[in-house]
Amino acid sequence: MEDSYEKRLVEKLKGGCRKSFRKLFDTYHQKIYSVSRKMGLQAEDAEEVVQEVFLFIWEKRERLRSENSINAFLLIISKRLVLKKIRKNINNISLDLFLDKLKGSVDNNTEDYIIFSDLEAYSHIGLNNLPEKRKQIFMLSKQHGLSNDEIADKLKISKRTVESHLYKATKAVREHLEKEHINSDIKRRTGNE
Repeated sequence: MEDSYEKRLVEKLKGGCRKSFRKLFDTYHQKIYSVSRKMGLQAEDAEEVVQEVFLFIWEKRERLRSENSINAFLLIISKRLVLKKIRKNINNISLDLFLDKLKGSVDNNTEDYIIFSDLEAYSHIGLNNLPEKRKQIFMLSKQHGLSNDEIADKLKISKRTVESHLYKATKAVREHLEKEHINSDIKRRTGNE
């Protein structure tokens, strides 16, 4: 994109011009998607990054500076969002692996069974404190194994709303477990300190 054209586009966008926003999207969305994929995201996550980048641009359009490269700015935002999503995925995978390991290590040993039962009970207490819609979405995902798209279709809500509820639910349960000192208690009992 030509430098002076890019500057005019950004100036119009700052004023709320939807056509300029659309032109910017049409010009850069594939590049952002490709960068996200090259950084290791799955197609669905890369599409979310594209949406989040352009949502950010639209919401912050008045603060854009036409003298700066919009291309560089979009790539910086994209890379930050990709790294954030990768960190989130790692945290979710770590929690799932920990729970799978804990579940897999539970045998007839009474102490292991008690630890697992305590963790499950505290998790349910944390789940029961969630708003009803958030709890429903969390259960559809974690207990019934539905994808975010399937949950969105089933509940007639957006996929983004599903993701938001899942993030908040996971955070609330994790905070509840930390508040109850479950994580440190489990590590102490299992010798994983």
